Amino acid sequence: MTDSSALPTPLNLEGSSSRASISPFGAQVLEWTVDSDTPVIWMSPLAAHDGVRTPRGGVPICLPWFGAHLSDPEAPKHGFARTAMWTQISPDPADKDIARGESDSTYAEFALAHSPSQNSSQSDQPVQPGADGYFPFSFEANLSIDVADSLMMRLTVTNTDTRPFTFQEAFHTYVAVGDIKDVTIEGLDGAFYDDKSLARDHSRKQIGEVTFVRYTDRIYHSDANVQIRDPRFRRIVSIEKSGSANTIVWNPWSDTVGQFDDLESRAWQEFVCVESGNVADEAIELEPDQSHTMTVSIYVDSME
Repeated sequence: MTDSSALPTPLNLEGSSSRASISPFGAQVLEWTVDSDTPVIWMSPLAAHDGVRTPRGGVPICLPWFGAHLSDPEAPKHGFARTAMWTQISPDPADKDIARGESDSTYAEFALAHSPSQNSSQSDQPVQPGADGYFPFSFEANLSIDVADSLMMRLTVTNTDTRPFTFQEAFHTYVAVGDIKDVTIEGLDGAFYDDKSLARDHSRKQIGEVTFVRYTDRIYHSDANVQIRDPRFRRIVSIEKSGSANTIVWNPWSDTVGQFDDLESRAWQEFVCVESGNVADEAIELEPDQSHTMTVSIYVDSME
């Protein structure tokens, strides 16, 4: 468990027309704003910033599994990387401006090394207690973040073990919207998806644009780029990706938002999760010394 009093100050990055805030705890993007004070990346006012739970919102990194652990219900949901302290590589964290979170840099890089023999008493990079049993393989993860007129995130996972392993990953991106009921998502027409909101998994085919009228939890089998059209905010948020075979779309709606103590009762109207990843049947298998890279770039354009 991470000591919340020892959490480092989030790193602030300033791009040509945007700004972002990233926490080394989970290497999580907490904020990204373009041109105005209206955020593109949504963060819950009730989010925990205690160094224990993942803050609700931003861009948590799901790794090395997505959702519930396949064999252990006690394992942390979405893996342990999002509650691990990542090492900041660039810019130099010893720089006094970086330490105060006042750098004008547009680029940052974080790293996480996991080994089955690693625990919080032996390393300054603690992993979630019990992670050895949850994922008994060594790997290194490297995240680079570039802020300009877009938000670019690149995650590279390298197998540093002597055995092959399979892992899942996702950028769990919370996109701020004016009202979810008015939002549509383009780019997934014709894609098949698993509907996780039903009692049993059902595979369906997307017809036309994605709309929201109820609780939504879908894993799309699609590597296509998507566009989130938001008439309330008069903008289009485009998500371009590579190395990602899935787009996951989630919104709790009014009937399940009460299950989350870090969401206000009306919060479901204010965001949609559009996640890029490799999950379920599209999980990645890595041989020793092999790497896999997933890149996501987010752009914002005005709606005509």
